[in-house]
Amino acid sequence: MSEVKTLATLVLGGAWDATELGENDIQPESKLIEELQQRLITGFDDVHIQLVDRADFDRVTAENQALQQRLTTADQRNDELETQLADREQSRRAWFDQCQSLERAAPVSANIIGIVPMPPMEYDEP
Repeated sequence: MSEVKTLATLVLGGAWDATELGENDIQPESKLIEELQQRLITGFDDVHIQLVDRADFDRVTAENQALQQRLTTADQRNDELETQLADREQSRRAWFDQCQSLERAAPVSANIIGIVPMPPMEYDEP
């Protein structure tokens, strides 16, 4: 991952006392800002860039990386399960085809498996 470049540093002035804060200052990295301007400006329109707190940026970046890792893991598991399902389906089809070919080769007879037709039963009427 490429490194984040600092375009400017915001210096927040310390407290003079309990009621008054010091002056704020922005210290730009002029060379980086000029390079960014050359890349982004394509006409007469201004380009607006929002500056964010680095701690928030780092937190959101870490969350994004964690979510991406979870997605990658889930995708890998999904691929494994699809492969297992395809293998099982192939085995099931082979078993089914084998059973069909055996049935065609030697049809099952009721006498072979010991089924004998029984005469109708007689019932005593009360």
